Amino acid sequence: DLYTNTLFCVLVAGCRLARWWRGCREPSPAVASWGVFS
Repeated sequence: DLYTNTLFCVLVAGCRLARWWRGCREPSPAVASWGVFS
């Protein structure tokens, strides 16, 4: 339903933001490429 879909989207967005934030704080080619492509 809509609630479940919204919750899932928020969760995925949060994980992506966390990965991006860690990638920026700890710059390394492997981490950066992993964050971009996964």
